[in-house]
Amino acid sequence: MIFVGTFLVSAAIALPALFVGKLQVLPLDTDDTVVARSTAPAQVLDQCSLDTRAARVVTTPVTRQQRVVAVRPAGRSQVTLQAGTSLRADDKLDDCSDGTISAIRDRVTLDRETATFRRSGSSEIQYDDKQAPSQVPDREGVTYAFPFDVPRRDARFFDPVTRTTVPLRYDGDAQVEGEEALRFVAEIPDTDLYDRHGGADTAGRPTVIVRPASWFGLPGNSPTTLHLHHRSTWEISVDPATGTILDERITIDERYRLAGQPHEAFSLVNLATTLTYTKSTRDDAAARAGSLERPVTVWGRWVPIGAGVVGVLLIGAGIHWLLRRSPPVGTSTDDRPRAADLGAGTTAR
Repeated sequence: MIFVGTFLVSAAIALPALFVGKLQVLPLDTDDTVVARSTAPAQVLDQCSLDTRAARVVTTPVTRQQRVVAVRPAGRSQVTLQAGTSLRADDKLDDCSDGTISAIRDRVTLDRETATFRRSGSSEIQYDDKQAPSQVPDREGVTYAFPFDVPRRDARFFDPVTRTTVPLRYDGDAQVEGEEALRFVAEIPDTDLYDRHGGADTAGRPTVIVRPASWFGLPGNSPTTLHLHHRSTWEISVDPATGTILDERITIDERYRLAGQPHEAFSLVNLATTLTYTKSTRDDAAARAGSLERPVTVWGRWVPIGAGVVGVLLIGAGIHWLLRRSPPVGTSTDDRPRAADLGAGTTAR
């Protein structure tokens, strides 16, 4: 019993350190779909108006849908996530468009413990299925997931649209559908996407528009060039135990601006909206966080506690049993009267 009890106590001590760490990694079976909707009707440039006499900005609800799937290469220490993200106008803009505002495919190999880019893997972003993906070998920061046991401190965030890394500021605790969360904020500064992407179109929209000034609503008909600029704010709520993103509030401001002119000059809206997760997406995220945390809690807390208690009881029972088998202190089998001595005493009388 003492041996078994000692084994159980040792297991209770070793389990959290040796076994639980293997559970606190990004899962290899990741397959998550996230839906966010605009909090109010968005302003969207009607791409069909590019072939008309004047630009047209419409107002419509917008839906952002993202699917994140684990693909190869993947293994004990790394996992590759492929994220397809689309922005779509809920109201069809015109016959020439299916309502898609933008679409991106991001593929990145992550360290399963830190949730950051593993440089021995790949990082590529495709903005147009007719063009080759852009390689991003200097990628830093988190995007689609955080590591387990998220620390309450600032971090780094990678934005696939601008391909830039920015500070991710810890902004205190929050609540998401009654669940505890940590809130982080990332500010993506105004970025000229034409310059950033070398003049290539991004996510299905042109990064540069050259039209007569009158097309933009400006005086005259001289050719006028505008570059697409992107600015956004990400407010991210994260489950502190598993690093699962429970909610996001994304504010996007995209505008075509006069090339080489200050930002206060004329601009044409491409997309202006604020999006948040739908309730069903938040509920699914909370359930996913619970399923990831449950085995960690069982093997990191309840099993060690149970094993430790049973082990201590067995050790105590074993010691008690040994003490009961031992003779009382000060007694010996030699102290008992021998038959020969009894016989000798009788003869002497």
